[in-house]
Amino acid sequence: MFWRDVRIFFQEDLAEEREYTPLWKYILVATVTSLMSTTVPDMLWKWQENQKYVTVKYKELDSELQEQEDCFLCGSHNRTMLSYYRQVGGIGVISFNDWYVTDFDLQSRKKSNTDSDGGSNSNGVLGEENASSARTMFGFVNKGDIRIEKESMASGRRASITVRWPEGLLPDLTLLKENLCQSCLDNVLENQVIRKKKYDDKIPVPFCVVDFDTLELYSLQDTHTTFSTGDYWIEVREVREGLEMNAYYLPILEKNEKVLADQESVEEDTVSVS
Repeated sequence: MFWRDVRIFFQEDLAEEREYTPLWKYILVATVTSLMSTTVPDMLWKWQENQKYVTVKYKELDSELQEQEDCFLCGSHNRTMLSYYRQVGGIGVISFNDWYVTDFDLQSRKKSNTDSDGGSNSNGVLGEENASSARTMFGFVNKGDIRIEKESMASGRRASITVRWPEGLLPDLTLLKENLCQSCLDNVLENQVIRKKKYDDKIPVPFCVVDFDTLELYSLQDTHTTFSTGDYWIEVREVREGLEMNAYYLPILEKNEKVLADQESVEEDTVSVS
């Protein structure tokens, strides 16, 4: 009798202290769990899709140029300076929006063969810098929405070009079709190929670096890159509203090697005479 009363007492006491979870909480937990089981995988799939890279390029265009000799790139049209730059050599930057060509004003082997002054002597061997060759020259060109800043050493060994343009600037496809031969037009369009994340709003950079000797076009779609062409080394980096390109004249010193060999020959002759 006593133990039955004790058991009843404790059961009643526990029943009074027991708290019951409201039904709406069970419904809320079930709803959230159901949504997470369907929404989270969908969000993860969309995020993974956004991280995928796709290649974007212009569709093929047909050149409307009648005479190949009038091509802005490989021809001799008087509206472009490329025919002149091909004679003096070097590298530069081309705008596909208006076909404005900016020369880096670096030294070149062609210039070295015709000019005995400056930072290089007449055989293309880098000599000692003097006060005049160490001077830095500045230039600025405003082509409507495009701003070009240029800095170069008088010696022609180092130069920098900074190009700034408004967001959304694109190549002038009509200008390109009307003034480039089919081969050069295809090269320009190939230069405008980009890789980007699927949902990014990235568009091609409407500029390129050109080697005046070979007419090879170097893409600037990778805004942090380095590359070389001939005797030149180019560094590209992104700046506010544009790109900065630093170029250096670093020739393969074949002439220097010949000079050193001649000097060694003279020293050997001197030793043999003594």
